[in-house]
Amino acid sequence: MWSNVRIGRKLLAGFGAMLAVTLALGTAWVFQSHGLTKELESAVNVTARKQHLAGEIRTSSAEILASENAIVLGSVWCRKTSRLFVRSSIAWARRWRIIVR
Repeated sequence: MWSNVRIGRKLLAGFGAMLAVTLALGTAWVFQSHGLTKELESAVNVTARKQHLAGEIRTSSAEILASENAIVLGSVWCRKTSRLFVRSSIAWARRWRIIVR
């Protein structure tokens, strides 16, 4: 059958077959690419949200730790300050000859 067909028709048939295969592969690529894009967007949005929430948790825990440290430091400082205040008050009272028990 192919022996009776001229070379021009054979080339045209080969070109047509290659064009059909190219169109089929292009169509398959478009559908596959669309599906992958949806999956990638979903993964990126979910991962980004998780990272954002993890960052908020980390920031909140750092703020809590800083507050706890401030409370402890404040109580220690308050004790030192009250002791200094009492000592300086006694010294002032003695200097001005006020009775201190």
